[in-house]
Parts: sequence; structure tokens; C-alpha cells
Amino acid sequence: MHALVEQIFLHNPDLAEFPQELTEFKALSGASIKGLSAEVEVLQKELESISECRSQIKPKVIKAETLESQFYKEVKDLIKKYEGDLSQLSRRCAEMKKAYHEILVDNIF
Repeated sequence: MHALVEQIFLHNPDLAEFPQELTEFKALSGASIKGLSAEVEVLQKELESISECRSQIKPKVIKAETLESQFYKEVKDLIKKYEGDLSQLSRRCAEMKKAYHEILVDNIF
């Protein structure tokens, strides 16, 4: 073993730093694709809940003064923005799930 390490240091010293490159993988080992997917689903449900609340105040806002109407419009704009962000996050989560499966599952078998 010592002779092998010595040969690595002599002929390919960059290879000796290989374990240091693995620290990124150690940090990621705690990440969970299922956990990430679950968090995205929670965000989707919370956004749906906010959207439902907004729709409940709509009839009141039509008769309301401008300040309340402005608030309703701002909430509507925020929901639209976050729906787009959440859609992009969902796509990226699906891509990560696919990549995870390709890297870890498909390469094992």
C-alpha cells in the first residue's frame, strides 16, 4: 500500500488530492430527492391556499376603496410571479430526480 501511494505521488500527484474533491459529495449525501420533492409539494399547496384566500376577498375588494384594491392587485401579481417560480422549481426538481436516478440507480445495475 505504501509503495502504491509513493508511486502515485511520484507519477500523478494530482491523484493524491482526490479525497479532498469528495468533500462535496459528503455534503450532498444528506440531501434527499424525496425530501426535496416533498418540500416542493408543500410550497405548491401553500401557494394554492394563498390563491384561494385571494379569491375569497375578491368580491369585497370590488366594492372596496382603492387601497384595498391595490392590495388585491399586488397579491395577485405576487401569486402569478411565485406560480412561475414554483413551476420552474418543479421542473428542476424533476430534472434532478431523473439525473439522480440515472447516476445512482442505472449505474448500479
